[in-house]
Amino acid sequence: PTRRSSDLRMTSLRASYALSMFGSLIEAKTEQRLLLGDVEIQFLLARSVRARRLRLTMQVGGVLVVTVPMRVSLVQIEGLLRQHAQWILKQIGRAHV
Repeated sequence: PTRRSSDLRMTSLRASYALSMFGSLIEAKTEQRLLLGDVEIQFLLARSVRARRLRLTMQVGGVLVVTVPMRVSLVQIEGLLRQHAQWILKQIGRAHV
């Protein structure tokens, strides 16, 4: 399937950072907004030095968390979200029932 620019748009909303006791970055979290087709969702993007793979989790209350290693590009993150769009929308629907 081809991707149109209107299918997926990520917008950063807020950010927080965690540093080690030596001042190096351990984790960066940003609130993101995602447009999947005509449905807009919000999720938390967590970049972590400890993460080894890309992971999607749904927290209590319907908060989607996308955890990725620091080196992962936005293109790869968008690909993960597109690939799992049906699961994401299904989980959000369950959380709001």
